[in-house]
Amino acid sequence: MPIMDGLESTRQIRKLLNKHFEETGKDLRDLPICALTANDTAKERAACLGSGMSDFLTKPPDMNEFKKVLKNVFPDFE
Repeated sequence: MPIMDGLESTRQIRKLLNKHFEETGKDLRDLPICALTANDTAKERAACLGSGMSDFLTKPPDMNEFKKVLKNVFPDFE
């Protein structure tokens, strides 16, 4: 991304959601943010989750793995 990468974008989104909660009382802090990346390493996964992402999926996406991610961030997903 030209201005900021997904890690920094996620950190900024999380900051904005925290500020929104403090100002309005509306809690959107658990908004799912999932990585879709070609970097399939433990270090990349840790960086994504550490930035505030909810889950991690590698390219090319496997449908079964995608369903697992959806189930993780949306527990009622069938």
